[in-house]
Amino acid sequence: MTSATTSTAMALIVLAAMSFDALPTAHADADFISRTCRKTNNATVCLAMLSANPKSAYGTTEHDLTSIALEIAISIVYNDRVIAELAEEKEGTPEEDTLLVCHNAYIGAHNDLDLQARLAFEYADYAGASKVVSLAKVVGDACENAFKRINKKSPVTGIDQQMTEHCGVTADLMDVLVPK
Repeated sequence: MTSATTSTAMALIVLAAMSFDALPTAHADADFISRTCRKTNNATVCLAMLSANPKSAYGTTEHDLTSIALEIAISIVYNDRVIAELAEEKEGTPEEDTLLVCHNAYIGAHNDLDLQARLAFEYADYAGASKVVSLAKVVGDACENAFKRINKKSPVTGIDQQMTEHCGVTADLMDVLVPK
């Protein structure tokens, strides 16, 4: 073989290798995300939640999108810090006590999601992970109900709504992965 032929062959091999390397990182199209979200009980929230996260564009399987949804759900519980700060601002009031109840509930949900659900998911125990996420889902409602009991408007309604909705979608996506 001449050096020109060898160079051309090498260039073709490199181009072919680059083409194959691109396959695993192919971007998920909006249709794939939409089809996956239609398998949940709240496709609109699912689509908004996953579309807002840039990592979703790289998801090529339902497992990938479920993993991203779990990370999104876990990120919501970090709002426990915001809730703790609000409690400090309301020191000595019924709102302080209620915010501390919410804070503690979010800390518990953080442990459930970040430790138990993540571990179950990593070991392909999707049904177990879904149960843990479903339990964490009620934290938002519990916090809202705590404010209703003291007849005050919750300052964390947005956080609570995200927690309820995003955990619900995440649990639904995990249920899709459960072998039938």
